[in-house]
Amino acid sequence: MIQTGLIQSAHNDLLTDVAYDFYELRLATCSLNQRYVIPLLHIYKSNGNWNVEDDRKAHDATVSKLSWAHPEFGTMLASASFDHTVKIWEQTSFASNN
Repeated sequence: MIQTGLIQSAHNDLLTDVAYDFYELRLATCSLNQRYVIPLLHIYKSNGNWNVEDDRKAHDATVSKLSWAHPEFGTMLASASFDHTVKIWEQTSFASNN
């Protein structure tokens, strides 16, 4: 197996799940530190490097699972945690590509 890229982890703890979006341009990661991180693949701007698009404290306990919705529902990510909650996150605006 060949390593094709390296994503610097924004987590300071063990990862618990990773999930690609439908188009494989976003890879959400979650960890024991109650955060999820979404690095966005910038294919044309930075030669296929991953850059962090979103990083936030999502729950009050370990985030155990992530799942992207189908694109027909928009850019939505579900996160489940050991705090007995499931949260749905929706991207409402996009950063400028300038």
